[in-house]
Amino acid sequence: MVRMVTTSLLMVLLAGVGVFAADCPGCPGVLHAGSPVALFYSSDDPDSLRAFRVLEQVEGLLPGFELTAQDITEPAGGQSWQVMVLVYGTDGELSLPAALISGGMVTGIGPVFEAIRELVDAAAVPAEGFLPSIGAAARRLRVQMLLGFDSFLYWAVAGAGLVDGINPCSLSILIFLAAYLLYAGRSKSRILLLGSAFVGGILVVYLSIGFGLLAVLNAPWFAGVYRFLYPLFGLVTLVLGGLSLVDAVRLRRGETRRVILQLPDKLKRRAHAEIRRWSKRSPTMVFAGFAAGMAVTVFEFPCTGQLYLPTLTLIGDPLTSTQSLTYLLVYNGMFVVPELLVVAASAILSAKVVANSYQKLLSGVKVVTALVFFGLAIYYLTLTASVF
Repeated sequence: MVRMVTTSLLMVLLAGVGVFAADCPGCPGVLHAGSPVALFYSSDDPDSLRAFRVLEQVEGLLPGFELTAQDITEPAGGQSWQVMVLVYGTDGELSLPAALISGGMVTGIGPVFEAIRELVDAAAVPAEGFLPSIGAAARRLRVQMLLGFDSFLYWAVAGAGLVDGINPCSLSILIFLAAYLLYAGRSKSRILLLGSAFVGGILVVYLSIGFGLLAVLNAPWFAGVYRFLYPLFGLVTLVLGGLSLVDAVRLRRGETRRVILQLPDKLKRRAHAEIRRWSKRSPTMVFAGFAAGMAVTVFEFPCTGQLYLPTLTLIGDPLTSTQSLTYLLVYNGMFVVPELLVVAASAILSAKVVANSYQKLLSGVKVVTALVFFGLAIYYLTLTASVF
C-alpha cells in the first residue's frame, strides 16, 4: 500500500506540473533580448546581499536576463554608487539594494523583486513543446518563489509550527503526563503548573536544536550544499506525506497499532519512565516538569523532527530569508500553542476526555500533516527541477 500511494503521488505531481506548463503561455523559456538590470548592493548588508544572490539565481534560470551587479564596498562599485546617488538620490541618500531597471531606479528589496517580476512577465517568450514547457514551468515557479516568497513564508512557517504542535508524538506524551498526575492524586492546579513547565522544557530543547541547526545552515561553507538538500528533502517529505495518508486510513479503520509515523513503543516507555521519575524525585513541581519536558523531547525528537528539519532548511536558506531567527521563534511559538491548550484542557476537564476527543480527530490531523508534507515536497522538487 505504501509503495502504491507513493507512486500515485509522484504521478500526480508530475501531471500537475505538466498541466501547469500546458496552461501557462507566459512561462518564460527565455526572455526577450535586452532585459538588463543593474544592481547595487553591499556585501555588509544582509538584505542587499540576499537580493544579489537571488538575482544571480534568476539570471541562471532565465536566458536573456542580463544582470550587472556592483558591490559598493568595492572601489569601482563605490564610485558608480556615488554617481547613482547624485542622479537618483533624495537629499544625497539612496537606500540599498537598488536596481536600475528600464531606465528607472528602484530601491528596497521588496520593490526591486516586484519590479523584476514585472520585467519577467513583460519580456517572457513562451517555450515551445511539452517537455521544454515543463522545464520552463519549473523555472517560472522557482523565479516566483525567489522573488515573492517573503509574503508567503511567515504564514507557511506559522502553519507548519501549528501542525507540528498537534503531532501525536508530542501530544500523546502530554496527555499521559496529565493522566499520570491525576492518578497520583495531584490537584488540577498542580497538573496545570507541572504541565506548563513540561511544555517549557520542550520549548527550550526545540529552540536549542533550531539555533544549532540554523548556525550550520547559515554558515558560508554550507551554501553549496543546499542544492543537494533540495532533492533529498523533496523525496523525504513526499514519502512522509504518503505515509501520513496511509496512517490516516488505518486510524479511520481503528488500526491504531499499525500506524507507521508514531513514537516507537520502546521510546514511549522510556518517556513515560522519565515522567514518573521526575514527578516522584524532584522537590519542586516546576523543576520536575521542566526537566521531564527536556528529557522526553530528546527521546521523541526522531518522531517530532520529521516536520521541523525540512522547515528549518527552508528558513535557513539565505535565498529564502535573512530573518531565519525570527521565523524560528514564530515556528516554536505556534508549536507550543496546542501543547498549552492540551495542558489546560487536561487540568480543567480530564486527561481521559482530552485523550478521547483527540483520538477522534487523529485521522484528520494525519491528513493535515500530509498536506503540509506535500507542500514542502512540491517546493523542494521544484527547486530540484530548476537547479539541476
